[in-house]
Amino acid sequence: MVFANTALYCNGFTFTICALFVFTYVAVRTKRSSDNETVVERELLPSIRPTSSLPHGYGPQTKFVSLCPANFDSRRLGNQLFNFAAMMYVARVTGRRVVMPRRYIHGEPAGHSGWIDRWFDVPDIELVEDVVPRLCPCRNVTERRPLAFDRSLRREALQSDHITTLLTCGWFQSWKYAAGVDGGRSLRLQLRWRPEVAVAVRRFLADHRPLAWNSTVHYVRIGIHVRSGDLLDSRKLAFGYTIPSRRYFRRAIAFFLWRYGKTAATNVQFVVTSDNVDWVRTHLRLDQIIAGYGRSVNFVYSTSADAGFDLALLSACDDVIMSTGTYGWWAGWLAAGTTVYHRGWPRRGSALHAAFSRTDFFPPRWIAL
Repeated sequence: MVFANTALYCNGFTFTICALFVFTYVAVRTKRSSDNETVVERELLPSIRPTSSLPHGYGPQTKFVSLCPANFDSRRLGNQLFNFAAMMYVARVTGRRVVMPRRYIHGEPAGHSGWIDRWFDVPDIELVEDVVPRLCPCRNVTERRPLAFDRSLRREALQSDHITTLLTCGWFQSWKYAAGVDGGRSLRLQLRWRPEVAVAVRRFLADHRPLAWNSTVHYVRIGIHVRSGDLLDSRKLAFGYTIPSRRYFRRAIAFFLWRYGKTAATNVQFVVTSDNVDWVRTHLRLDQIIAGYGRSVNFVYSTSADAGFDLALLSACDDVIMSTGTYGWWAGWLAAGTTVYHRGWPRRGSALHAAFSRTDFFPPRWIAL
């Protein structure tokens, strides 16, 4: 199966520094001056009357949750997944239904490449022509810190029971939103790969399995994600982003080889994805790290230019080695095995590090190297 190229690749940990969000009838319009900086403008929503046209099958007492207009921007797959997790979190806490505007699902406004439904089946999501103003009165539910879990969000959402639709507005980059109220089970039920994506992943793995690894050979797959393309920008490096060194990946690979080496009959295949595979081959030379292990260890690169396919490929692995950012984070979460992450991100002393909550971002069972 061939997937079209997409700009929604290796999701950036796009960061915005905001003093405070308030829970009022306010729309937040975002103008991005760079990948790292965001100018936030607020304007009053137009005069809105309660909806007279609810989605089919729902009565006037039905409550909804969706995204605020500012979130319909160019954010990529990793951030879209965190936004979806936040909507699911609010929906489960308040007993609401998640709705999305049909035009956003299909790639509008112009230049937008669509939403997570391009790769995921999301069975409980209701599509509507417009959320604002059709399903209003609406209220923004915002985070007070963009790189940490907001414990007051639950209380504020519950206090808005008289509002028809809550609009999640922010980045919500925390494992605690994904865990939700049931450990993430309800979210995982929604994030099922579309059949064509699942078939393409199975075909790739079958085609790249070493011939000698037949049905009698026990083996595991370790996904490796390397984010490098956009992080080669010196401004991002100055802000606090880091690209893990070859030493980090060598240690992570050695960890899994040691772990599975304790079982003599276990072979290991490393599946590498990146937004810049050529850079990885040239600068990291990951395949050379396993030289000398013989036929029990195998290395394969994905050269796909499709963000969803590579994420599905990583999620099909038993364990994951991530580099930095939200895209690699979701690879680890979806795979649901052992995840190793780079301890040196964000860079200490940087602006990004000052706003970052490590305990809120990384699940406690993940391993820092």
